[in-house]
Parts: sequence; structure tokens; C-alpha cells
Amino acid sequence: MCFLATVGVVLAVIFLVINLHFRNHRFIKMSSPNMNNMIIIGSICTYLSVILLGVDTRIVSPNQYVTFCYAKTWVLSIGFTLAFGSMFSKTWRVHSIFTNIRMNKKAIQDYKLFLILGVILLIDTVIFAVWAGV
Repeated sequence: MCFLATVGVVLAVIFLVINLHFRNHRFIKMSSPNMNNMIIIGSICTYLSVILLGVDTRIVSPNQYVTFCYAKTWVLSIGFTLAFGSMFSKTWRVHSIFTNIRMNKKAIQDYKLFLILGVILLIDTVIFAVWAGV
């Protein structure tokens, strides 16, 4: 599984490079390349969490064990939130455009999508901070 996760990371990096290189291309620009980058970064974090979850904890020193356990959980959660939170915000934008009854085509800027993603990340961070504190 670590090999497959590594292949996933390599593919995600390739997609990130393609997205950055062609960000001014019409179709890439219309698909919100900044949110696409967040989806790719979230996917990379999720793949990295698979690698971290596959590490044998017997080789981790007792001093680093708690930090390692927190890192595994945080990387998975933040990766999931980045990937699916970005997709959720992009879907919300499409939904709000096509269900607009007044038919005035309001443009929902990327900063609003990043605001939604930031709120979701803040909720995750608060939950994990409380969990780590307790």
C-alpha cells in the first residue's frame, strides 16, 4: 500500500505541475486552478498519511511515539479536509450559480471559496487541538 500511495503522490505532483503550468489556459482557468491546487495538496497529504499509517510503530522511539500518532491523525484529517472541502466549495459555487432564481449571474470569487475552506479547516484544528489538549 505504501508503494501505491507513493505512486499517488508522484501522480499528484505531476498534476500539480500541469495545473500550475497551464493555469492561464481557458479550461483550467474556468475550473478554478487555485482550488484544484488545494484538492491536489489535500490528496498528497492523504497519500502521505497512508505511508505514515504503514510505519511500524516499534521503530519509533518512545519519546517520539505520541508526536508520531498525532502527526498521522492530523495529516489524514487536514488532507481530507483540503481535498473534500475544496471540492465541496466548488460544488457549492456551481449550485449557487445554477439555482439562482433572479437570473443575475453573480460571480463567486475564489476568496469566498477559500473562506469556506478556511472555516472548515479552523473547525478541524479546534477539534484536534482540544483532543490533543485533553
